Amino acid sequence: STVYFSRNAFANQAAINVAWNFFDSIWWRSYRTDNPYRVLAVADAAAMTDSLLASSAVSTAKLLRIDRPNVIVILWESLTSKIVERLGGVGGVTDHFDSLSHEGILFDHFYSTGDRSPEGLTGVISGYPAQPTTEIIQHPHKSASLPALPRDLARAGYHSSFYYGGDPEFTNFKSYVLQAGFGTLVTKEDFPPADRHSDWGADDDVVLRRLLADVRTMPRPFFTTLFTLSSHDPFTVPMPTVIAGRDQRSLFLNSHVYTDRSIGDFIRQARRQPWWDSTLVIILGDHGHRLPVLDSLQTSRKWELFSIPMLWLGGALAVHDTVISRLGVQSDLPRTLLDQLGIDATPYRWSRNLFARDVRPWAWFTFTDGFGWVNRSGGALAWDNVGKRMIAQQGRIGAEDVKAGQALLQSLIDDYITR
Repeated sequence: STVYFSRNAFANQAAINVAWNFFDSIWWRSYRTDNPYRVLAVADAAAMTDSLLASSAVSTAKLLRIDRPNVIVILWESLTSKIVERLGGVGGVTDHFDSLSHEGILFDHFYSTGDRSPEGLTGVISGYPAQPTTEIIQHPHKSASLPALPRDLARAGYHSSFYYGGDPEFTNFKSYVLQAGFGTLVTKEDFPPADRHSDWGADDDVVLRRLLADVRTMPRPFFTTLFTLSSHDPFTVPMPTVIAGRDQRSLFLNSHVYTDRSIGDFIRQARRQPWWDSTLVIILGDHGHRLPVLDSLQTSRKWELFSIPMLWLGGALAVHDTVISRLGVQSDLPRTLLDQLGIDATPYRWSRNLFARDVRPWAWFTFTDGFGWVNRSGGALAWDNVGKRMIAQQGRIGAEDVKAGQALLQSLIDDYITR
């Protein structure tokens, strides 16, 4: 990302120094082309994957009052369901989010596709699931082939922007964001040092205030993604301590109190703006987190570590104070949103319309050389690809659940290799 400066892939490749480009090409020629997760016949895995991913563009509910609302996506660093009281989490941390959840549409059985920020970003913007031992965002020649909301929305007349108070070169964000078609980037260097209390960059409330000010002059309709960072380790926030303690748990919770207040203040002020009535705001975690540790068995119950909330709000919504309990994953957001907007979502093969009449409810995610699966009856499992065994399960789980997870992983890696 250091040298990426253009939305033209050739120009970016030309900017990379010759020696680096040469050895990078040699490395990727020798990269494995065999899928290590192939346990089913290719045709069988593909057929099962297609069946699991099938969803029509016809939604059971019309959520929007207008056809082309402005859209603001707020990706909240490490927002785990374990700190949202309304979802059974620790109380007193996300009070503003809890309150706002009664005004919009809360997805309460929602999961992150992976456990790192780059995976959350590509899941939300490109509808692409996380891989268990690599990240597609690290390989621009592959990530450039992914569909992306900014590009598709641009064809429908949207203007896009990306706000991140940190270093855009972090985990290759910049190359991906440029290739995805975001028109304007606002990052760490756009804020003075006085607004950077964290090692990561500008504080969340500062970035949110910048967005609030910039919206006034944005062309309509607009699509904006804002990625928070203050709730990332080491959890440094410019706020008097609310949750006492210097241990990791207390610092983690305290940082989320700060981000929650910052987002709550942003929404409160946004409601007073003339653009609010034509805007949809989507708030969701970029991934879950191991903190706070609830009990000694939490680590094996991977599905709890990947559980995140998603909330839709804004004046553009036609539905309020609603809870959606259908199982979903971050990668389902693009198709769900585009189908609401009446925009073709065909390129998003790995994304489902969560409001389609024929969608099959399930959640699937990956962690380091393993995957997790949650089925419609509440059964869940965590699978170890190395030992080829279940390392945890809950509720009603059968061989078909393992097979479904394996089919998705095999098909995903087959797709990844060919990009």
